[in-house]
Amino acid sequence: MEYQLDRWKRQDWHKGSRHYSCEVKQNLFGQWVVLRRWGRVSAMHGQCIEEVCDRYEEAIH
Repeated sequence: MEYQLDRWKRQDWHKGSRHYSCEVKQNLFGQWVVLRRWGRVSAMHGQCIEEVCDRYEEAIH
């Protein structure tokens, strides 16, 4: 299995006192994963959700 690092993407943004992040990357098993994070800027930890996708195109969508 080879990782396709050139296809990994990440976008961060802030709105007021909130932060948001969305990543498309591969996990240990080579599956494509969409990782979404959000929370308060002042907080150490926010919330996140991870969704495993069958294909890269599905993850980007």
